[in-house]
Amino acid sequence: MKTVKTISIKCDTKDFIDWHNLSEFQGGLKTRDDADIQKAKTSILKFGWSFPFFVWVSGKTNYVLDGHCRLLVLKALEEEGYIIPELPCVYIQA
Repeated sequence: MKTVKTISIKCDTKDFIDWHNLSEFQGGLKTRDDADIQKAKTSILKFGWSFPFFVWVSGKTNYVLDGHCRLLVLKALEEEGYIIPELPCVYIQA
């Protein structure tokens, strides 16, 4: 029997979003190396998803204002076979 790999959600908000519908706001402002991503991934797997994304909606685009490294981690986790549920978010007016 194959084990389903998931992440636990440890925070709650009234809104949740599919991470595939999020766009980076900062672009290349910060660079992340493999060690940064691994450290964040280890934390998420050990402690769960502890903080919501802060999202600004402009037109039809959902921009992440906080959580760019976590987006990279989600991509890596999905590539490793993890099922990523809709994640908590807080919509910010900017």
